[in-house]
Amino acid sequence: GEGVAQWSLWRSRTTFLWWCSADHRDDTRSEVVRIQAAGGSVWVGCLGGMLQVTRGLGDFDREADGFSCAADVAWVMSEDVEFVILASDGLWDVLEDAACCGLVREWGAEEDAAGRLGVHARSLGSIDDISVIVARFAVAEKRA
Repeated sequence: GEGVAQWSLWRSRTTFLWWCSADHRDDTRSEVVRIQAAGGSVWVGCLGGMLQVTRGLGDFDREADGFSCAADVAWVMSEDVEFVILASDGLWDVLEDAACCGLVREWGAEEDAAGRLGVHARSLGSIDDISVIVARFAVAEKRA
């Protein structure tokens, strides 16, 4: 199945939320161009008539349709990053990134934030696979 992952981070010093990845879907113009250049097609609103996502982990049998496992790489300076949330679309389809970050901050470092986000997404009606990782970092002030 699909292995879509997207990530957000929370910067504690600036109280700044940053959505760090782009949606790779069949309605994104740059993805449609990439798929067509690779000899694939988007029809019936889906990649090869089957998938809405155009990149991910797995689905190797869809590569001929333009599906890609190529990484979308981004980096940030971690000196003032409090945490990063990496999750599948099963979470992001029902929860906005700001709400996710707010819940992780509310629950605190001692809680199983990843597990709780997954349970919360399911309670909001997510019917997709839900995978969540919450990676916490020592905040710059605490490192000194």
